[in-house]
Amino acid sequence: MTYPPLTLLAAASLLAVACSPEAGEPQEENAPAGAIAADEAGGDRSTIPDKFHGQWDVAGGNCAPGSEMQLEIAGDTIIYYESVGDVRSVATVDPYAVEVTLTMAGEGESWERVERLRWLDAGRTLMTGEGENQGEEILREHCQ
Repeated sequence: MTYPPLTLLAAASLLAVACSPEAGEPQEENAPAGAIAADEAGGDRSTIPDKFHGQWDVAGGNCAPGSEMQLEIAGDTIIYYESVGDVRSVATVDPYAVEVTLTMAGEGESWERVERLRWLDAGRTLMTGEGENQGEEILREHCQ
């Protein structure tokens, strides 16, 4: 039996719709490049995701040792010019950002800080700032 091409096209379309994931289901293979993976997203974590790791300096900086605006991000610490933050928790904000709660120490003092890290431009730049709508945001470039 032969079927008209339009009938075959309609049947193929219905099959494709029936087999596609429902709205709201995670679609990791379709996630934008650089998005926090489904296994990293949601809830609190105890380490900063790998994509944020490395040395970062203020945009236009030269990444020279001793730069006052340089910071180094690892899984369990963020090292600033004159202080060190130990990670207490990491919360995913959206597919490109996390909020890191830190116990800070430097120059003989200790305090708490919430640092928001937002990954931009496929990892070439990073926006940092103290929590949501708090403090100054700083655009940083990844040091090579």
